[in-house]
Amino acid sequence: MDSRLTMRRGAAPALVAVVALMLSGCSPSGLDETLTTAVSDAISAGASAQLGLELSEQDQILAGTLTALLGDMEQALADTERELQMHQTSDPENAEYRADALLEVRESLEAVHIALAGDKTTALTELTASVEQLRELEGGG
Repeated sequence: MDSRLTMRRGAAPALVAVVALMLSGCSPSGLDETLTTAVSDAISAGASAQLGLELSEQDQILAGTLTALLGDMEQALADTERELQMHQTSDPENAEYRADALLEVRESLEAVHIALAGDKTTALTELTASVEQLRELEGGG
């Protein structure tokens, strides 16, 4: 019987911490992993497209290779956008993070569309800005 009493006393501090987090509106798990993974995926796709455009400026990538790269990154960003759109958030913090992520993923996707339409300079400027915003979002800023 003493061992059960000891277990109950040992569990009490953990229970108090969970209740305190619930009452304060904080989640012990933080941001949803699906959302943070989507942001990381968008950064990867955006940075790949960005690198392709930078290489294009220096004539170090073939036009066909760049087009294929941009097409692949367009698809990756569109998949990430769709994943974010369909994800149901569990709390206001995750909902805000999701909204910010969707905005920046759409900006990156639009920049890739601009590049595919032929305006590589504008696309690179916009893509650089959106990838930077995604990195700040990933870092918690």
